[in-house]
Amino acid sequence: MASKLFAQFYDRMIRRMERTYFSPVRESLMPNIEGDLLEIGSGTGANIHYLPPKGRKVFLEYNPWMLRESLKKSLKELGDPVIGSGSELPFREGSFDTVLITLVLCSVGNLPKTVEEIDRVLKPGGKVLVLEHVVSEKGWMATIQRAITPIWRHLADGCHLDRDIDRELQIFFGLREQHRFLIQNTPFIYGVYEKIRKPET
Repeated sequence: MASKLFAQFYDRMIRRMERTYFSPVRESLMPNIEGDLLEIGSGTGANIHYLPPKGRKVFLEYNPWMLRESLKKSLKELGDPVIGSGSELPFREGSFDTVLITLVLCSVGNLPKTVEEIDRVLKPGGKVLVLEHVVSEKGWMATIQRAITPIWRHLADGCHLDRDIDRELQIFFGLREQHRFLIQNTPFIYGVYEKIRKPET
């Protein structure tokens, strides 16, 4: 029931932040999309209006109620909706040229496994486009984030405020471009990571 309510009210809850902060970031990330695209955590379809018209697109979402909301926005006309988990991606190795992740790694059940799975399904040299909130570099704010998270994740469909997402991503991917901004002392990052090509043997 909580997941259903969260999906139904999500767009209204973040409307102001979406208009002021997130929409310009989404628009700036989309020109980096190349080839076959996998969006992990497509949510209510916030990225739909910014996606390029060409190319294969797959939209993976764990919460069926979120997916239902996105289908109201013509998601199915752009690509293939799939119910699934980021930590167990139902795709073959090297299936995609670009992976898009916006405001979702905070809520996946197993962050390290999800990043490993992204690496598996991404082609060598492929790109990961990211918009996420992260744990603060300021000690006092990080302490608050860690204290609030046990309660917050139950209210916000699994969202963790205290994850060091950038560090997890850089275990597998090289950082090409990154920007940071604050919303009420909560730090956000957005940018482009690249799967490092392994030398031929």
